Amino acid sequence: MADTTLRLRYPTGKTLYTQIENGPSVYNKDTPAFESYLVANWAHYAVLTPETPASSGRYVAQFPTGSPAGNYSWTTYLQAGGSPASTDVPVGSGGGYWDGTTFGGASSLTSGVAVASLPNPVPLGYGPVGTGSRTVNHDYPTAGNLAFKTSGGQGIGGAMVLAYLAAEYATNPNTATIRGQTLTLDSGAWANVMNLDPGDYTLVYKAEGYETTVVNLTVS
Repeated sequence: MADTTLRLRYPTGKTLYTQIENGPSVYNKDTPAFESYLVANWAHYAVLTPETPASSGRYVAQFPTGSPAGNYSWTTYLQAGGSPASTDVPVGSGGGYWDGTTFGGASSLTSGVAVASLPNPVPLGYGPVGTGSRTVNHDYPTAGNLAFKTSGGQGIGGAMVLAYLAAEYATNPNTATIRGQTLTLDSGAWANVMNLDPGDYTLVYKAEGYETTVVNLTVS
């Protein structure tokens, strides 16, 4: 089945929209065509990203299927007011190769792709894998629950996994403190555990060539 949508996991009941870019150009949904970026046209770049199905925490945007083959990137924003605005906060991003029909074809990116790595030295305020009292890995609370995989079950390796307190992330993802972090192996499993205190968390998975995935987690 052709994959023609952009998807993001995010807390339910929000209004999200997505901007889609192809190099220096951005998609204008009202033209519809790719054009040079102008902040004044911000609302025209806001591709509807409704929660699908309702109350699922799964938000879906339709990629413009008439677009030529190539590498595309996208950013999803949390709409704060009655209409999209340049002050809205980004809550997820991703990228992938569109082969003219579906995502997942052979990418034209053959070199120069950065590989995620844990920071060294460790930033002040948190450890490289968290400093809490509970041990959390990809099997928490059930086997494979937090492993990073495609919809077909294939593991995604080299992804950075960042853990934030849910309340801090919801207020502003750009300023939220990272409470724990790890990388994924080729199987999608975590390379190491995170040590987190009990509470509600937002886990953000980021990997080159894949959409950013946001997962809600309660640690008890």
